[in-house]
Amino acid sequence: MKNLIFTSFFLFSIGFCVHSQNNGQLWLETGLKTKITRDLAINAELNNRIGNNGLSTSFTQLSVKYKVFKWLSASLDYRIISKKQENTNYLNSNRINANLGLSHKQNRFYGNFRLRYQYAYGRIFNSNYEPDFDNAIRFRPRIKYDIENSIFTPHLSTEFYYNPTHGPLGKRFNKIRTAVGVDFEIDGPHEFGLQFIYDKKINLPDPTNYLILKLSYAYKIAFYKKNKR
Repeated sequence: MKNLIFTSFFLFSIGFCVHSQNNGQLWLETGLKTKITRDLAINAELNNRIGNNGLSTSFTQLSVKYKVFKWLSASLDYRIISKKQENTNYLNSNRINANLGLSHKQNRFYGNFRLRYQYAYGRIFNSNYEPDFDNAIRFRPRIKYDIENSIFTPHLSTEFYYNPTHGPLGKRFNKIRTAVGVDFEIDGPHEFGLQFIYDKKINLPDPTNYLILKLSYAYKIAFYKKNKR
């Protein structure tokens, strides 16, 4: 099973590079994760997305997540976004994400399905509809495998974006985001991750697709600790 996971990860990564004729980006994510109670977590993160002309988008996000049941969680995110314009100025907008997560674990496999409604407001930069910066409903199935006696946890996901608004580009799916990556499980409060992402827009005029390398780091602070008996 371990060899199958690594082979799939390798082939998927090579396929990204060979078949992609798209713009490239580097995403850098740093975060702080806190556990307030057994079921309540509060997180903060800073994301920078770098393209051919330097920093293209930067955003700060605050999140509150609550585990309702073992298999069900709900979370709310607030995001302030700074996006680079053609005149090189940066303009801001805001976004709220309402998320519902369903999860299931079978042996060393872990499956998750996330439903997200994103609401954008205060957007002052002028452009066509963009799935990442406008209202959208998103569906993301994800699977990961915990390799025994290894620090590597590979994962694979596909996310579908749907525009719920009225208008010429509304009421349709408009983007598919596919990601393959690995989390590094190490001792201590540090978390590291690496992902290859392919952002493909569909049903939109003059789409720009992206091949993305994402590097992430988070520092964990545990205000809540399990009682040991």
